[in-house]
Amino acid sequence: MAEQLEQMEEGAEEAEERRIEQRRKMRADIAARHVGGEQAAAPATPAAPAEAEDGSSGAEPPLLNTAPAEAEPPLSSLTPSDVSKLTVPKLKAALEERSLDTNGLKAALVERLLASLSSERSA
Repeated sequence: MAEQLEQMEEGAEEAEERRIEQRRKMRADIAARHVGGEQAAAPATPAAPAEAEDGSSGAEPPLLNTAPAEAEPPLSSLTPSDVSKLTVPKLKAALEERSLDTNGLKAALVERLLASLSSERSA
């Protein structure tokens, strides 16, 4: 009985190692397709999932969101409607580009950047 339990545990460990390797390959494949922020052409046919020891496909849903991201305008040409959609790191980068203070919460950063944009447009 103990021997059977040990064999089952070894089989489970091997299956987990295969799943980890499959995930690693999927991530590498996804990364290779997203070169320089642009999505390269996907392979013509996806690889068939390996069959697990228990006879199931062992396939798992994709781990990463592979939908292409919306293109954001360059920080130097932001419009007021773009500003509220920016993440805090991007807001800070836009403020830094304009030599403005980058400290504070997102609301303060948005307000500071909007003020800067309106003064740039009126100048």
